[in-house]
Amino acid sequence: MKIPARQGLKESRIVRIGAGTFLLLIGLAGLLLPILPGWLLIFVGLSLLGVRIPYADRLLAYARGKLSRQKVASLPSITQR
Repeated sequence: MKIPARQGLKESRIVRIGAGTFLLLIGLAGLLLPILPGWLLIFVGLSLLGVRIPYADRLLAYARGKLSRQKVASLPSITQR
């Protein structure tokens, strides 16, 4: 039985949103539990959700900007020897 193209796209969208939401929720639980990599799962979940949901994409861009600024701020300066 052949699945119409539109139905296949709809199913993949549902799977992507479901997986992204699941990973986001598990990531939030991982922030409280020491055995789960919380931030990693949150970033992966937001990446999956960001394809179809604009606010998730904006939130991921904000988090990436914060992370890159944090890395630059943590690097030692040349004058701090």
